Amino acid sequence: MVKFYLSLFSKIAVSLVVLFVTAMLSTGYLIVINQQNNMKQEKIKQALLSVKTLADASIDFIVSGDFEVLEKWVEVITLQDMYAYAYISDIDGRVLAHTDTNNIGSLKDNIDIFIEKSTSRLLTYNNKEVQELVYACVLDDDILAYTHLAYYTDEDILSVFDKEDFISILGSMLFFLIIILWVTLVIIRHYTKPIVTLTSAISDFSFENAKTVLNKDLRHRHDEIGLLANKFQRMTESLYSAYKSLKESEQDLQQKVELRTQDLLQKNELLVRMQDQLIESEKMSSLGSLVAGVAHEVNTPLGVAITSASVFKHHIQNLQKMIETDTLTEDTLADFFQIMTQTDEILEKNLERAAHLIRSFKKISIDQSAEELQTFELNEYLQEVLFTFQTELKKRSIKIKLNLSEEDIKMYSYPGAISQVIINMLQNSLLHGFDADEKGTITITLTQKKERVELRFCDDGKGVDETVESKIFEPFITTKRNNGGTGLGLNITYNLVTQQLGGMMKLDIQNIVGACFLVDIPIKVEKKL
Repeated sequence: MVKFYLSLFSKIAVSLVVLFVTAMLSTGYLIVINQQNNMKQEKIKQALLSVKTLADASIDFIVSGDFEVLEKWVEVITLQDMYAYAYISDIDGRVLAHTDTNNIGSLKDNIDIFIEKSTSRLLTYNNKEVQELVYACVLDDDILAYTHLAYYTDEDILSVFDKEDFISILGSMLFFLIIILWVTLVIIRHYTKPIVTLTSAISDFSFENAKTVLNKDLRHRHDEIGLLANKFQRMTESLYSAYKSLKESEQDLQQKVELRTQDLLQKNELLVRMQDQLIESEKMSSLGSLVAGVAHEVNTPLGVAITSASVFKHHIQNLQKMIETDTLTEDTLADFFQIMTQTDEILEKNLERAAHLIRSFKKISIDQSAEELQTFELNEYLQEVLFTFQTELKKRSIKIKLNLSEEDIKMYSYPGAISQVIINMLQNSLLHGFDADEKGTITITLTQKKERVELRFCDDGKGVDETVESKIFEPFITTKRNNGGTGLGLNITYNLVTQQLGGMMKLDIQNIVGACFLVDIPIKVEKKL
């Protein structure tokens, strides 16, 4: 929609022209109305005179019964355009003479028997409003008949004036309108020119040329425009002074901001390094705990293997002595083979267990130290991680319930990050969910959902304190600071899930018993450039 904007000059000009035209039209309207009222009064006077004249002149014709001449006399009276009709009726309502043969019926319907000498009434004739005057024809105080004369009450406004008078009035109004327009333009230009100058100065105002001095003639005017010009000049000077002060303050502030920014950047770099060190320490602490557990776990099968080797050595030495002394019997040899077979089975099982522990630890430790995308089966990998964690669980009365996926899940992801997430979640449950001698269960559920995998870690322990629910993944948030908690475990886990593994992690606040965490990661992780 196009909008039109009028300048101040145009608005004043239009306003004055509308004002003067309205005044002229109002004056003309009043003149017409006054003239119309005057003509109306003249019409009433003329009609009264005509009806009286007709009544007086009709007496002789009524007495003599010469109604033909009477009708001609009635027609003569109504020749003027202002009259609608005329007729004469006797006291019984019979029409003696009239001007309207076609409407004689309707005229009779309107006849009333009058008891007064004169009266008037408002009627409708040929769809026009007429005023009917009734005047009695009186002879020697006796009423012989009634004279009816009707004139039109509505007037055409143009009929009030003669054509020459109307043209003269219209020409005069047009002449005065032109004079008024010319005077208006002169006055407006005289008063709006300084306003335009001041407006132009305001439009061109900027802080760089704020000291520009306005025209002296404009500022020396002794009216509101001069006052406004002086106020504007002082305002620009004040603004320029404030602008200079602001510029100086801005430069000073910019220097301070730069210094403060540099200081903050240095502190931020220091904090990032410290955070990286803390995270790395937490990772190494987790890995160290895993190493200690694996070492302890490996120690048992290796001890049994050493014992088995000693049994081997002892029985072989006895067999050798028997052979040398020629005391070896068939039963003794059979017992020897039986003992060797049993010892060999024990040795083989324990060495295999130790080798399995070392292979699992080696795989997990390599995965955690090498951040490379690999293809692996998640069900199998999860079992290996839990196998290396058995030592931690043997110290506690905590059981792990593992719900694997029914189908193989071929992952292309970071196995080290996934093992770190699993170990951190298990350690979090052991540290925060249960007391040292408390029994409980940790349930891990693995579910494949199209191109994503959901890991659900739930325990039936103490649950999460309401005060830390909303900020549980923030760094240094812990309720076990005095019992070895650093507040970085879940933060590291959250960052691994969301940043390295490209997934999501959240606390299930709808879980009623214990704590429950949901980890959702893609099966295939896009390699970062």
